[in-house]
Amino acid sequence: MTNLTPYSGKFAGRRIDSGRLSVDLEYKIKDRQLAGENKFIVNKLRLGERVDSPDAMKLPLDLAIALLEDSNGIIDLDLPVSGSLDDPQFSYGKIIWKAIVNVLTKLVTAPFRALGKLLGVSSEKLESVDFDPGSSALLPPEQEKLKAVAEALAKRPALTLTLEPGYAPEADRRALQELAMRREAVAVVGIKLAAGEAPGPVDVNNYKIQTWLEDSYAERAGKEDYKKLRESFRDKDAGAAARVLDSQLIERLGRRFKARDEGPASAFHAELLERLTQQTKIEDAALVRLAEARGQAMREELVRQGLDSARVSLAAPAEQAARDKLAPSKMSLGAGKRPAAGSVPTGAPEAVTP
Repeated sequence: MTNLTPYSGKFAGRRIDSGRLSVDLEYKIKDRQLAGENKFIVNKLRLGERVDSPDAMKLPLDLAIALLEDSNGIIDLDLPVSGSLDDPQFSYGKIIWKAIVNVLTKLVTAPFRALGKLLGVSSEKLESVDFDPGSSALLPPEQEKLKAVAEALAKRPALTLTLEPGYAPEADRRALQELAMRREAVAVVGIKLAAGEAPGPVDVNNYKIQTWLEDSYAERAGKEDYKKLRESFRDKDAGAAARVLDSQLIERLGRRFKARDEGPASAFHAELLERLTQQTKIEDAALVRLAEARGQAMREELVRQGLDSARVSLAAPAEQAARDKLAPSKMSLGAGKRPAAGSVPTGAPEAVTP
């Protein structure tokens, strides 16, 4: 393939250091138009130095080759080629290289889709891993996704993977606010959680919870604001006797003899909970730590699935927009140095994000 260097330099801006090309040719010529359906086998293609060319396409060729090349260094391509025999610039080498460039362009513009197609792996949303807001636990579908990525990369040993852990500010902050309130509520009622167990929703009809919500809001917002809010939930048509029974003092005395109200959820205490949740401060640093935990969970799962840790790198956490009520963390493919037999790939990846 070194004979194709004039074309690789012109159209791709790279020399070809080594590689052998075998072709299974099937050509048809009609009205001096050449059409070929050919199988190209490229063995151990290695690109060399860059070449300045105004016609060169800016393609990450190392990534494209890493996507195509199997564990034996073989690239197996079905490439249609065409051209006019009347074209004064007609050249077999030129049309071959143009066909290769067309294939490589499709690969690098959607590398995960190309990887899935090449290896028979479903590539739907393969370029990111989604998390529940406020959580770094891998959901079962995302575990399967990472398993597919690890299996695919095992068949493409020159590929590397960069994880960009993400956080969705609005969705994650709200989830962490709710989690903080749930943890406080669990402590209030004296429930002990098992290691790793998440607290459930706050029971606004639990009398201990109601007292805690009332006192917490009065402390944060002030007694006057609390009284106004409580008054806004009072039944305006209630009689004098009902108003006495509805007083805070009478309510709290009554709570000593029961654990919770079995009636409908208390709208007043639900409002207290909502306001306190909104007022719970979650620092930006907590969102970054959440994203870092997600990145680590992704990396550990990939390694557990057999992917060499040297081929997985973690980028800095990044803000991402929530998608389908989930917080995405992106992945990007890159090309490292092809490993020798029995070794692992090294070198910084040439990462391309879809």
